[in-house]
Amino acid sequence: MSTNNIRARCLAILGSFLVNPGELEKVNQGASLLDFSSLDSLSMVNLVVQLEIEFAVRLDADELDTVLATLDSLTDYLEKNSGGQA
Repeated sequence: MSTNNIRARCLAILGSFLVNPGELEKVNQGASLLDFSSLDSLSMVNLVVQLEIEFAVRLDADELDTVLATLDSLTDYLEKNSGGQA
């Protein structure tokens, strides 16, 4: 699957967690995924679980700060590590 397709799928998943207007657009423009008030600790856990299911990948807790830094870093990680579903 192409990088654009992975990115679109990530945005769709993120859209279900980011509830404040404009947050998804900020993510698309390169804002850190860790800086949004919509993503409290419970939402973050649910987001990680959803990404793991969608892309058949395991996100290591020690790497979350790096992987979830931006949409680009998440997309790159999923492209390299997904279990054939990306």
